[in-house]
Amino acid sequence: MAQLHGVKLSSSSLEHASLRVKEGMTAQQQAHVFHKEGKNYFDSGDIQGALECFNVAISLNSMSVYYVNRAACHKHLNKHTEAYFDYSFAIRLEPESGSLYCHRGLCAAKLDRLTLAVEDLDEACRIEPLPLHFYCRASIHAEAGDHEAAIRDLTKVIEDVQHTTADLRIRALHRRGAAYYELRCYEESNQDLALVCQLDPKHVAPYVLKGKVLRTRGDLVAAEESLDHAIDQQPDMHELYVERADIRMRMGSQQKRREAIADFDHAVDLINKMVVVAAVSSLRDHAVTKGKTSRNLKNTSAPPPSSSRNRLNNSTSLQSSLEAGDSQGELALSTAAVSGAGSEYCATLGDVLNKRAQAKLLLQDDATRVSALEDAMESVRMCPGDEFFLMVEAVCHQRLGDTTAALTVVESVLAINPNNERALFHQAFCRRQQGDFRGAIESLTAIIAKSHAKNKESDMKGAESSSQLQKNSSTALGEEQSADPLADLGASNVVPIGHVFEMRGALFHGLKAYKMAVKDLGICIALDKCRPEPYFLRGDCHCRLGSYEQALNDFIVASEYGLKDNPSLLAARGAVKRLMGQSAEASYDFNSALEGLRVEAERTGNHSETFIHAAMSIRLRTFIALCQLDMRQYDVAHLHLKETLEILDTIEVGDAPENAMRQMRWTLLYHDALSFYMRGNYSKCWMVLRPCVNELKDFAPDPIDVGAALFFSGICHSILGDQEECLATLDRCLQSEWIAVERQLSLCLFAKGKALQRLGRHEEAVVDLSQCLQFREDDAHALFRRAWSYKALGQYENAAKDFELAKSLRFDDPNFSIRYRLIHEVDYMEIESDPDLMEPFPSLLPLPGVV
Repeated sequence: MAQLHGVKLSSSSLEHASLRVKEGMTAQQQAHVFHKEGKNYFDSGDIQGALECFNVAISLNSMSVYYVNRAACHKHLNKHTEAYFDYSFAIRLEPESGSLYCHRGLCAAKLDRLTLAVEDLDEACRIEPLPLHFYCRASIHAEAGDHEAAIRDLTKVIEDVQHTTADLRIRALHRRGAAYYELRCYEESNQDLALVCQLDPKHVAPYVLKGKVLRTRGDLVAAEESLDHAIDQQPDMHELYVERADIRMRMGSQQKRREAIADFDHAVDLINKMVVVAAVSSLRDHAVTKGKTSRNLKNTSAPPPSSSRNRLNNSTSLQSSLEAGDSQGELALSTAAVSGAGSEYCATLGDVLNKRAQAKLLLQDDATRVSALEDAMESVRMCPGDEFFLMVEAVCHQRLGDTTAALTVVESVLAINPNNERALFHQAFCRRQQGDFRGAIESLTAIIAKSHAKNKESDMKGAESSSQLQKNSSTALGEEQSADPLADLGASNVVPIGHVFEMRGALFHGLKAYKMAVKDLGICIALDKCRPEPYFLRGDCHCRLGSYEQALNDFIVASEYGLKDNPSLLAARGAVKRLMGQSAEASYDFNSALEGLRVEAERTGNHSETFIHAAMSIRLRTFIALCQLDMRQYDVAHLHLKETLEILDTIEVGDAPENAMRQMRWTLLYHDALSFYMRGNYSKCWMVLRPCVNELKDFAPDPIDVGAALFFSGICHSILGDQEECLATLDRCLQSEWIAVERQLSLCLFAKGKALQRLGRHEEAVVDLSQCLQFREDDAHALFRRAWSYKALGQYENAAKDFELAKSLRFDDPNFSIRYRLIHEVDYMEIESDPDLMEPFPSLLPLPGVV
């Protein structure tokens, strides 16, 4: 063996290489030998041997190429820091080599020193403007998020036809397509990727990215075809099935959703196979280790346990059960994954299970929802503490109607992250489902407060002063978000702020805080002017506040933007028109809504009169009858209400809540009585009102309405001459909530005083009429009535005083111009203008034309 210049041989690789060194070689020659042997080791895959040879070569003679080759060894061993310094040494020796700067820049990028990486690539492109250097710089720009700069460099590579190889051009097109995708330039991205797929049809990655681009553009059929091609090329990649399933979920049809679930099933199977391979390998390694340990045990009186043999048998049975499709095998391998073996696949498997749960939710049947909940809970078990997975589980509970369980899961998410807006939003939803409107508003207000805080922080940092609310809304309502078939789950913890204001507005509407609802819904509309639902709800708020013109405008806009529930829209618009005094036009809207219900029933094939359909139909028929009453078409209104009562009788009690049935009957009877009253048929009126004030009294829409029914029933008895029944009915009215209004109390006392007067019970009449006058001292009718009772009781001075005061108050009314001193035999006088007779029989809705 020749003498080496100051080198100690410390390994077999170096000893073998030293055999190539000849006697009398100089240090430079010896370095060349070790460098050549190092290259041979490198080519054969012995990276450590190559590294040792390059170390010796560098110690004998520092040459740039030796540092470059040693750097290559370091990169193979993932020692990018050492590689970076080797390239630095090489650059000192060859400062005008662009490729060295390129290699060092790539090492810096591996070390996440992107600024240094870009500086080195800039220098490489300056020294040697080669397509490869531009491509590498583009890669670093893309990694740093500067996709515009990446596109500029990649375009240079693609357009340099003379120097760019075919393979590099394909790679540049693919990377530029990815950069365009990140910038949401989907048309340009699709063009580049289509060209890549044409030039290299066996390359899977471009087809996958092309599928994402087409999915984002909404061309789901083409996106599915692109993934089909990718799967044909590589049928064992679970990621491809997941991507295709995501596309099929968005296609809308139930068949495609089932195909999406089948894709997720396939992906789960592929991941399970990877898990079981890892689990089997782990069990066998453990068994071998355990067997070696047991053989080394000394001084034991019992034979070693057979756990190693059991583990080997278990690994075989686990693999066999999976291959046979045994569900117990799947459970065992998922347990193995969570417990350690194959744990690197836990996050992947959990993610796929979670997505499969979302797909199953879209099928909207209870059996599939239960299966979806099982998938969601399994994903949470495999990835405990994952906020998004927990939120999907909460949604599964919601869809199954278990609001309590959903709220428990949501609150566990908030315990992990109190700033999770998605969890706060679902907490509000659950609270609303439980009837806790105020608690729901509190959750939504917390989201709005956090949004305002983020806006303020953004302003302090000098961000754009345009509203962050608008930014949140546009992000959520853009093409990417709108394509999401499970938008209520959301991939982000941030909730579109417009949805928050919309829900809070709906809650304020439910609490009858209409002004606050109008404000929130206005903000929601400002953030997204094209959604019809907020307009519809705000229109209803305006209607209840008496702003009928504004309500009508909102309903018109809701119709223009395509509100799906057209019968409800027509009914609401008709109600507003009626209140504006346009009863004929309102009747047209109500009839159109009724026809819309019929058409919808035919379209869905549901021709049976279900309770929900019947309730809406009866409500519309009631509105039509009210319009007919407004137009004084009393006979027509009666026939319409009679027909509606017959329809109500056809509904099976088992199909509907009994209380709701009785409330509808009460409403119809009440308005039918109104039609008789307005025609002067008082006997029919009180007969129709009788169930409203007796057996059905507890089912009035409002207790006040019972008082109104009692009052007009009493008036009917009075007109028909049955004063005793009138008094009994009015006494009941005085016990109702209807008299909470002072004017209505005064009317009831007046009517009772009249009835007592007609019965000759003048002392009692004076008491009631005097009490009536306490509320309205200038009531000429009450003064006139009390005067007659005073006269009948012989209290002529009091009578004269009341007569004269009544005449002075109604000097132009001939009823009060009688010469009362000449009348001795009359104790009671009928006056057609008495307030109880003039009081209009009210409908259960505000009168038309009254704002």
